[in-house]
Amino acid sequence: MEVEKFVEMDTLFSFYEGLLTEKQKLVMEYYYRDDYSLSEISDLMNISRQAVHDSIQKTQSKLLKYESKLHLMQKSQQVQGLTEELEQLLQEEDVKKISLQIKQKIIEIIQRCKELSE
Repeated sequence: MEVEKFVEMDTLFSFYEGLLTEKQKLVMEYYYRDDYSLSEISDLMNISRQAVHDSIQKTQSKLLKYESKLHLMQKSQQVQGLTEELEQLLQEEDVKKISLQIKQKIIEIIQRCKELSE
């Protein structure tokens, strides 16, 4: 699996793990957080390797479906990007320039936070 996809799935798991069954959580935790192989998970959970694979695939689909409907990861990344821009502006030396830019960024961050809470 590509590193980017692995990171994306782990992040989605962090956002939506509360919506998963205990078995799905456990399989995903072993696979993404503990870096266990399918065989290791199979042995730990006393299920077939194919069952582990199927569970991971189904759970990945669920996570992508949740994100397509709720957009929590996307909104979080947007807020993080705005926050990073704000931090960069704080490094500027022209106080008048950054004052206006900071005000605009703060307004954007507030709007994004409100969207996240809806």
